[in-house]
Amino acid sequence: MPGSIVIQQPPGSAGRLLLLCHSVNGGAPDLLPLGELLASSFPDAFVVSVESGQASALDDGHDWFAVRGLALEIIRCSGAQVLRCSGAQVH
Repeated sequence: MPGSIVIQQPPGSAGRLLLLCHSVNGGAPDLLPLGELLASSFPDAFVVSVESGQASALDDGHDWFAVRGLALEIIRCSGAQVLRCSGAQVH
C-alpha cells in the first residue's frame, strides 16, 4: 500500500512476517519506534508498518475503516475485525 514502510527485510527467506497496523487517524511512521524494536528483537523477521489507503475524515491521517458516526465500542475492535472491515484478505 502507498505510504507503507519496510522496516526490515532480512536476506534470504524471512522466518516470520510482522505487519504493524496504525490506529485511527494514524500512519505508517507512527509505528517506526515499535517496528525498530521488533526488528532488533527478531532479526529473521520481515517487518512492515502498513498504512491504510483510506484518508481519515477526522484529520490528515489514515483510517482502516470509516469511523465518523460509529459507536466507540465498534471502533475498539480486534486486528482481525479491522482487516475484515477494510476488505483485506488474509492468507
